[in-house]
Amino acid sequence: MRRWLYALLASLAFMLSPTGVATAGVTPTDTVILVLDASGSMKGEKMTSAVEVGKTFLTTVPAGIKVGLVTFNSRDIAVIPPTLDFNVLSEALSAVKPEGNTSLYDGILSAIDSIESGSTARIVVLTDGDDTASKSIPAEVVSAITSSKVSLDVVTVGDATKEIDVLQEFSQAGGGRLLQTKDAAQLTDVFTKVLASPPPVPTPTAVVPTPTVAEPVIVESNSTALDRALRGAAITVLVVLALFVGVRIFKRRKDTQKLDDALDPYATTLLPHEASNQKSRSEFEPSDRKNRRPKHVTVALTKSQYFPGIADKLDRAGIAMSAERWIISWTLGSLLLTFGLMLISDSIAISATLALLTTFFIQNTFLKSREGALKREFEERLADFLTIIASGLRAGLSFAQAVESAVGDGSGEVERQIRRALAEVQVGSTLDAALMRVAKKMDSDDLSWTIAALRIQREVGGNLSKILDTAAVTIRNRAELKREIRTLSAEGRMSAYVLVALPLGIFGFLLLSRRDYVKIFWTETIGIVMLAMFVILVTAGWFWIRSVVTVRV
Repeated sequence: MRRWLYALLASLAFMLSPTGVATAGVTPTDTVILVLDASGSMKGEKMTSAVEVGKTFLTTVPAGIKVGLVTFNSRDIAVIPPTLDFNVLSEALSAVKPEGNTSLYDGILSAIDSIESGSTARIVVLTDGDDTASKSIPAEVVSAITSSKVSLDVVTVGDATKEIDVLQEFSQAGGGRLLQTKDAAQLTDVFTKVLASPPPVPTPTAVVPTPTVAEPVIVESNSTALDRALRGAAITVLVVLALFVGVRIFKRRKDTQKLDDALDPYATTLLPHEASNQKSRSEFEPSDRKNRRPKHVTVALTKSQYFPGIADKLDRAGIAMSAERWIISWTLGSLLLTFGLMLISDSIAISATLALLTTFFIQNTFLKSREGALKREFEERLADFLTIIASGLRAGLSFAQAVESAVGDGSGEVERQIRRALAEVQVGSTLDAALMRVAKKMDSDDLSWTIAALRIQREVGGNLSKILDTAAVTIRNRAELKREIRTLSAEGRMSAYVLVALPLGIFGFLLLSRRDYVKIFWTETIGIVMLAMFVILVTAGWFWIRSVVTVRV
């Protein structure tokens, strides 16, 4: 390792010498630019040695010689213009992190562009191999070297057999030389000869140069711009595809609706009151024509271990959409979000993972919210429904007739669920069992207790209408108590929302305004661990606060 490092140092010391082995009549060099390969293949000993050689060279540069630095990879090209402040260069060398692919040609062109007008510059390129990411071609680089009259030398680290001819062409165009560090003995001899030669002296100037601090200028590489263009094109295609699918689905549903309207006069009547009530028939989902048709995709998805109960969740949420359409819609949404996140993050894996987690969380939250809203509507209207049944009983109707009459023309959640129970009775189920299944589905303790009271009344006798009136009054009193408790606990719930949203909001704000400050959370191992702990603690805190502020009646 040390012998190889000495060989590399010898090569750079020979060519980073501002005048090299200057002869009489040759104008001394006043600017040296080091072009350093910062691709992923330079990780490890290569980059460590290159940084050490660069820092050693900075300590041997004669006074008045400006030095610049260019680091290149497929992500970006960092350029520090020629400066006399070597501390900036030393810090920049220490901060180089190899990643991405090699954009050698773009890096050389950026170095030529950074040369000050009127300067006599020498460029030294240090790379470990082939260009894999530049948009420029070798002919453009040769033309730029020739037109700028810059001296260019190339040092290769290890084997670079594919690019040797191209690198040789670059060095010849710049009047320099190409050296390979694999021959350590030869380079050590070159280093000895350089030490024996006198140090170069820059051209004297009338004004003593004042050291200036140069700030690194980040220049987006051509490959990065190409990647962003491809991402934008992919997003555009995906958006157009999503719009096309949406229009097709809308048109198909419209055509299906026209067909349903044409077939309505010939539809089979399931319940007596539905013969003259088209609206109630359309609201009864099990009798809908599109649900009566066997759909193999839907059956496969609902029975699959990967998609358990999707159709049941949609039904509980009152969403008139098949399982396969729901999955396709959210898959398209996840893809759109993935491409959107790729504009912010360069990692496809991170973008896809965040998109999947986000869409999964949003769809589950949406379904639970819809289901909760329907359950609350069911609880709020149950007391009135029981009162209507009691009135029918007092009018001389049987219990089944009173229930059917109470359903009537209603379009609420109670009527919708009771129609399902009556449909089950039509195919052989008992009314008590069908109503109990409705109570379990809607998670209604009030309806369960009412059915229990009906069973007891059937065994011991009594006035059923009076029992239903008493149950309705009890349900109304419990609902009023729930509303009061919900009002009193509103402040606690708001505090829970604020406490959970505060760290998420701060993180989102820093992600948009100070991305470099928070990027450690996905670029460093310790950051990934901290981010995982953050997610776990915030989630645990949310469930804990929710259990504290939730009061069950």
